[in-house]
Amino acid sequence: MAVREMHKVYMVNSPIHRPPEARRSNKPWWLLAVAVMVVAFFTVVVIAGMQPKRQQQKLLATETAELAVPSVTVVSPVPGKAGVGLLLPAEIKPWTESPIYARANGYLKRWLVDLGHKVKVGQLLAEIEIPEISEELDRARHELALAKAALVLAKSKADRSARMVDEGAVSREEYDEDQAGLAMKTAAVAAAEANVGRVEELHRFGQVVAPFSGVITLRNVDVGDLISASSAKKELFRLAQTNKLRVYVRVPQTNALSIKPGLTAELLIPERPKRIFTAQVARTAQRISDYSRTLLTELEVDNSQGDIIAGSFGQVRFADVKGNATLTLPSNTLLFRAEGPQVGVVRPDDKVELRSIKIGRDFGKTVEILEGITPNDRVIINPSDSLADGAAVRVEQAQSEKSASNIRDKQSPKSRAQDAEDKPGPTDENKAEKKLQRLVFQGKFPVCSKTYDKTQSRFRTLEELCRYFQEKIEKHPFACYIGTFDQYAHTKQLSGGVVDPGIIGARNIIFCFGKKLECPEVLAVRPRSIGICETKSQFIITFLETPPLTAIETMEGWVCEIAKPVPSAKVNARQ
Repeated sequence: MAVREMHKVYMVNSPIHRPPEARRSNKPWWLLAVAVMVVAFFTVVVIAGMQPKRQQQKLLATETAELAVPSVTVVSPVPGKAGVGLLLPAEIKPWTESPIYARANGYLKRWLVDLGHKVKVGQLLAEIEIPEISEELDRARHELALAKAALVLAKSKADRSARMVDEGAVSREEYDEDQAGLAMKTAAVAAAEANVGRVEELHRFGQVVAPFSGVITLRNVDVGDLISASSAKKELFRLAQTNKLRVYVRVPQTNALSIKPGLTAELLIPERPKRIFTAQVARTAQRISDYSRTLLTELEVDNSQGDIIAGSFGQVRFADVKGNATLTLPSNTLLFRAEGPQVGVVRPDDKVELRSIKIGRDFGKTVEILEGITPNDRVIINPSDSLADGAAVRVEQAQSEKSASNIRDKQSPKSRAQDAEDKPGPTDENKAEKKLQRLVFQGKFPVCSKTYDKTQSRFRTLEELCRYFQEKIEKHPFACYIGTFDQYAHTKQLSGGVVDPGIIGARNIIFCFGKKLECPEVLAVRPRSIGICETKSQFIITFLETPPLTAIETMEGWVCEIAKPVPSAKVNARQ
């Protein structure tokens, strides 16, 4: 009985047998708190883990936006040095120069003067054999004799009719006929005499004479040459009067008002550095050129002693005219496009503005800019070929020389000594050997040029140079050799072809660069050509500067390798 009562009490107090309401009301509150804390903990962990990723994405977006804007280095135009007076390039021309052509067809019988001979006006230069005109002259003279004989007969008959008409032996009609016949024969004689004079004048064309006194500067014929007086004329001689010379200069618009006829100037010749020749302004064009914005001016200079060679290059200095200091820019700021020379200027809003400019003198590292920029402009250095007007850029300052020296000062003395031993400092001569001169040919064509004395070149002949460039082209992965064109031989064989006397050889190495054909316009700069001109003592290498920049740099490397290697300082010390 007692055991049964105890079992009932246990069953009543057991949680299994409690009512559901009792069980829910007594559930522990701390379980709910633990669940909330766990959820909150995981939420914080997830948020904390995503925050660095968001920051990285934001930073990446910022960097991407910054990198999308290209960085450029700029430079401001610098005024050039204004020299003493106004110094301008000049062309020296003969006082009078004329080509001499033939007026009759035939064969050259003989020539009596040659290159460099001084002749007087009317002096015989050459004789042309003209058999057709000689035969025509003989026939004309015989026809004149026949006409004169007919005139004598007609005059005798007319005189006789005049005496007999009064006696009635001859009718008036017959008398009039005899008088008319006399007049016709007289006119026939006059016509025959005129024909003889015409043919004699043509026959005199067989003798080529000097139209004025001067020096023979060209003889273009030899004995036996066929001479033609047709429209396709062949120049026989060229005659120049050089005892007085004309000097032509182009004065900038800013100095044009200072140039007046009678103004005295100094003529400087590179071949005679210690001589100063006096020239005088004779006349000006009285108009500024639309193309160059300059005033064409002619000066006269005495050359009775023959100290100046006509056709040479010189410089004219107007001592009384103050030269203006024009702005200059580094050569690597220029862009050459279809619109002409341009530069990229960064506006205050960091946008690019492409400006067309007028180029003056080329000083090698710098170029004179006549118009298109101001001293306050920020001009882009080394602009890319894809630079467009209105593009956004980010301006970066170039590393100064002071920063470079600071970096060098931080090196140890041992490192500096090692660098000085391993890398000898470049001299001005070494720098010049690796620098090609930038020229603007005819005012708009950018040309790279390099002149080597034959003693400085690794090659002795023009043929060796041509083979060198051919090998370089054939070894290049993206270049294709096309051929070599003998420009000198081609020009010499042309009728009327002119070659400078100092040139003894000229060839073009024709080849093609490129692995992309993205637009039709790229064909305008393909294929390429490297020109090699040979004189008695020099090789002159030239090529047109056209995009892309990598091709220009490759050709510059080829040209610079022509020079003989310069021995290092260490080798010289051992020797």
